[in-house]
Amino acid sequence: MSPKGILCVLALVTILPLVLSYDFFITEGIRNYKFRYSAENVYKFNVTEIDGKISSMNQYKNKTLIILNLPFSLEARRIYVLGLLFLKHYNKGLRIIGFPTDELTPGSHADDKYNSPVFMRNYIRENQIKFQFYDKP
Repeated sequence: MSPKGILCVLALVTILPLVLSYDFFITEGIRNYKFRYSAENVYKFNVTEIDGKISSMNQYKNKTLIILNLPFSLEARRIYVLGLLFLKHYNKGLRIIGFPTDELTPGSHADDKYNSPVFMRNYIRENQIKFQFYDKP
């Protein structure tokens, strides 16, 4: 066996118990945690679109749904990739919805320019974002 192969085996043997115990801890934690929201009741929520219109999450029932918290300060090219994914799999039932957040932007505040509905509408239009955005819940 080559030195690289021996090193890989040693690394695997050394780290495997850690990975397995961590996975067990996470699995047990999830099993014992009572989720407040589930796939069964997320469809009962009403959400507000960027333009102020109220929509039901029930429209996404029986679809593959990706829910994102996105800062509008994020570079447009990162959101563009999600748009490509959305367009590629839309006919197969994929839906992506986004909610604005300022928690991912260091030093931002609720009154930031990025959180105004006007800024969000312009950002979505200018960057040709195809998936649906909603206002903060």
